[in-house]
Amino acid sequence: MFLYFDVPSLKHFCKNKIIAINFVVTGIITCGNLLFLYFKSPRGEDQTSLHYNVFFGIDFLDDPIKIFNIILFSIFIVFINFLLAYILYSKERLISYFLVNMATIITIFLLAHSFLIIKINS
Repeated sequence: MFLYFDVPSLKHFCKNKIIAINFVVTGIITCGNLLFLYFKSPRGEDQTSLHYNVFFGIDFLDDPIKIFNIILFSIFIVFINFLLAYILYSKERLISYFLVNMATIITIFLLAHSFLIIKINS
């Protein structure tokens, strides 16, 4: 059985204030996170701690460039959530609002994660 979704026009989808505000806020937070990691990440080190556990301490060391995987993960989550919100917008607006808000919240948590990783490495 094929599920048919009536996909709205992109113009109609982007005119919604909740979706537009969340998209802009998520973009600003992601760009700020990218700039923060670029300017504050440790340079010239062989290995950088990428994960800290309360019980074991630093338990994951790797190349400093892998700190930017946080940004890639954030962009991936935002893309998937906004794509699903766009597909589900005409049928279930509440679910699309939930997906868009969760993308913003996850981006905020990843920003906090970036701050903590930089603090551990300094």
